Amino acid sequence: MKKFNLASLAAASGLMLAATTANAQMAGHNVVLVHGLQSAVLYEGKQTDEQLTQSAVNYWDDYWLDKGDYRIDWDTNERVAGKTAERAYDVVMQLSDANACANGCIFVTHSTGDLVARYVFDNMDTWLAAAGKPALNVLASIDLAGAGGGSELADLAVDLQQNDSWYVSPFKAALSYFTGGSTTMPDNLGTMYDLQVTTARNIATTPNSIPRLRFAGGGDDAYMTSKAILNGTDDSVVALHSACGAINARGIDSCSTRVEMDGWVDAANGPDGLVYNNYPILQGENISHAGIMSFYGTTNAIDDELAYVRNSFSSNGLSVNFDTYVYDYKPWWYGFWASADQYQYVKGSGDKMVSEIIYETFNQ
Repeated sequence: MKKFNLASLAAASGLMLAATTANAQMAGHNVVLVHGLQSAVLYEGKQTDEQLTQSAVNYWDDYWLDKGDYRIDWDTNERVAGKTAERAYDVVMQLSDANACANGCIFVTHSTGDLVARYVFDNMDTWLAAAGKPALNVLASIDLAGAGGGSELADLAVDLQQNDSWYVSPFKAALSYFTGGSTTMPDNLGTMYDLQVTTARNIATTPNSIPRLRFAGGGDDAYMTSKAILNGTDDSVVALHSACGAINARGIDSCSTRVEMDGWVDAANGPDGLVYNNYPILQGENISHAGIMSFYGTTNAIDDELAYVRNSFSSNGLSVNFDTYVYDYKPWWYGFWASADQYQYVKGSGDKMVSEIIYETFNQ
């Protein structure tokens, strides 16, 4: 573990470490939000505490902001095991001092927040023990489009950073999500160095008892050219091998070997195995990287309702019990001798935000 100064960041203590909403909670459990990579700040340079707080508020404001009790606000200009670890340390100490996890707390992460949280989970017991404080009772982490397994876009960004050749311009355009819409790469790629696939998969690899509940999509954001770069099915920013919590970076097309992304119960190109204590829960073939947090779907059952991969189980005291159903679909051309195809879905998910479904289910 990288050593760093454990002194509190005084200004941050009054800003990003404060509870976001008094007693927001989820089913009586305090919620800790960990946002994803914010590419635009790479052009602005290191962020002040006030800037970090405001950007985190903007990040979560579509849905989760008033559902969170605490946040880890971090700077994309920094490395996970560096200043981001220092900021996370202060939040862990605050959670302990406030006894915030006495009844169990739940982390909610998006994108690179998955990688940051994994580093926190790998180190927080050591931090607390060194400070003479008891361990936190973290029930689970709800990971939306998790980038803990890295992204091939980060690999490409690092490769192209110093390459000004004309023929790489299309690839730089494909990195618009990471580079703030510019085709000129920033001088410092910060957390993107950690997001390289091999690098990310070698950060904080010690198994722990905290279940990681995975929610993944295979849809399109405005970054269509990125799909040619990512390995297997992806949400335009993160491939399923990362979002599902797969043990390797092989290109896959579902979080399951028996359920397709669209809910069809059939043999699927799923992961060879899952990282310890990672559980794919829901997936949607038309859910994009941003859409898993804030965008609404439509009501077409076959195309847009969320498929469930795993349901009706309890882990670490947290019950996973989404309201589901099985849909039998038999086109006329199958003939009378053929059996219907089965699709498994979450009820009403075509009319709601993914985050809304998740919150309403766990907030019972």
